[in-house]
Amino acid sequence: MNDSEVGITEKLIKSGCTPFSVPISPSEVHDFEIYASLGRVLREGPMEGKSYTRAERFREDFLLANQEVLRGNGATILHAIEKVSPIPGSSGQSSKRRTFPIVPFVPSIGEVSCFTRQSEKAWNAGAYIREMILRGSKDFDSAKDLWGKLFHTYFQPSVSQEKADAWAVFAEESISALSKKLNLVPDDHVFKMRPLENTFSGDFERGYSSYPARSFVIDLEAILKLNNSLTRRQWVSLVDCHLRISLASDILWIYRMSYGLENLIKRIWEVGEVPVISKIRSEIMPDDSFFPMILDGEFFNLLKREVGNHGSALLFIQNVIRAVREEDEAGLEEVNDLGDLASLEKFLKLASKLPSQTISKIKSDTQKLIDSNPEFSKLSKSKFWTCQHYYALRHALGQRATKDKQKTHFDQGYWAKRKGNPWKFSPGPLALFLMTHLANEANNGIATAFALKSKLGEYGFYCTLSDLCSGEIGEDLRRLGLSADCSDALGGLIVRSPFK
Repeated sequence: MNDSEVGITEKLIKSGCTPFSVPISPSEVHDFEIYASLGRVLREGPMEGKSYTRAERFREDFLLANQEVLRGNGATILHAIEKVSPIPGSSGQSSKRRTFPIVPFVPSIGEVSCFTRQSEKAWNAGAYIREMILRGSKDFDSAKDLWGKLFHTYFQPSVSQEKADAWAVFAEESISALSKKLNLVPDDHVFKMRPLENTFSGDFERGYSSYPARSFVIDLEAILKLNNSLTRRQWVSLVDCHLRISLASDILWIYRMSYGLENLIKRIWEVGEVPVISKIRSEIMPDDSFFPMILDGEFFNLLKREVGNHGSALLFIQNVIRAVREEDEAGLEEVNDLGDLASLEKFLKLASKLPSQTISKIKSDTQKLIDSNPEFSKLSKSKFWTCQHYYALRHALGQRATKDKQKTHFDQGYWAKRKGNPWKFSPGPLALFLMTHLANEANNGIATAFALKSKLGEYGFYCTLSDLCSGEIGEDLRRLGLSADCSDALGGLIVRSPFK
């Protein structure tokens, strides 16, 4: 068997609007790579593949440049930043880096560093975040407004220098000038916002009281407001931490939705009845049931289970779509988008009419596809898309494992770390800073342990009040000065914002 046999090709699944399949297939991501990719989507110009080629040429030309080209602030600043803001190599990562491994705290550095794959076929993580903004906003006008705010804050050191961190402005001007000297960009180059296109039309997700893309959009507004209260480096680190949990949480949400749909179809076949349209959402994913990440849960095992369930669910749904097409092609043509509730109901009604012999064949064919190549579910070979998903989640959530053990502290925005031999879900210091601030923002500046628990829950991260008050995470909150005992507070703890 090869990957094409277990690939997902049905347009109803891969439309980019359905909440049952990840719209853009992920691959490995490390620190700041989602953040840097987002910048390349926000601005006009080349996307990931061509941007990578240009960044690779920049590094080569810089290393070979003559002294005349290297005179001036640009080269001096680049060397200085390499010393103070380098991204340490990860264990297992190639030692021959083709782009500059530097924290992209200003836009021009983001153009020459932090690509999710060191190749022309890099995954466009920024495009995924763009889809989340469209799916999480209440309408397209709201999405465009947030897109504009995000662009102007992200590119502030370049487009709004009077408001930006002085050091960030100086670094931006210097690296930009160096890029022009090396002919990476034209002399009149300025960052311009890429218009946001409305590629999303489904209403299915928006019927839920809470889901990761919605929480991401709401909380992103609060984080953008912090830009002028923090140094640029601090703000970029906070945004990167937020992007990591948001992207991973959204992917896990889509996983749960896919096998929720698989289970609903199977229940319909058992009872012979499609639920009324108002109950379809709760049948697929009940409110307050999305907790794929559990504090101190085994990190690798939980991720493998989620990815494996999603892989088998998509193969099952694809086989159902093909069977429905064979039985009633005209009826299936009326199903425009599984992300639209009315279309989804039509699809479920068509699936409910499949003959029992066809239903048995769907189940057996799906299982044969999985059994004939166990690596598809075991996630042990990177040629399968399921394995790419697994490693994307591992790197987005897990603490960066550096080649130099003394530099492990570099990553403070993790959501899982090694505890002894197994890796466990456990938020890092920056993650706690982020969530305590967001909990305060959501509660008019007065947050309790219960509010923090709820905020973590919006991203699918489950912990108990006892964990927050007296467990390891509770000790971390006290050590960081983020909490204080209060007998009148729900949970007995007041949670402070570190930025107020």
